Amino acid sequence: MTEKEVIAKIQKLEQIGPEKDWILATKTQILGVDATTPFFVFSSQKLAFAGLLILLLLVGAFGFAQNSLPGNFLYPVKKMTERGQEVFVPEEERTAFKLD
Repeated sequence: MTEKEVIAKIQKLEQIGPEKDWILATKTQILGVDATTPFFVFSSQKLAFAGLLILLLLVGAFGFAQNSLPGNFLYPVKKMTERGQEVFVPEEERTAFKLD
């Protein structure tokens, strides 16, 4: 067998892949879920739940921050919220808003 023949056979071997049944069975054993269900279905649900959880935590933090006093942990959040609200107040009412 010549060197060229060996190289040609090796190149043929590189193109061989696993059968789909073996892939599905292995994924089922490793992941413990039905491998025919696309993985992105679980990913999108987890991503949506994580986003909702973060949103609820932020809303809760802003709610608790409204009652904080100078020196408290959430006081900077309260000041940031007030500065954000100031942007939406009309120019005529801005001084009254700052006094509150």
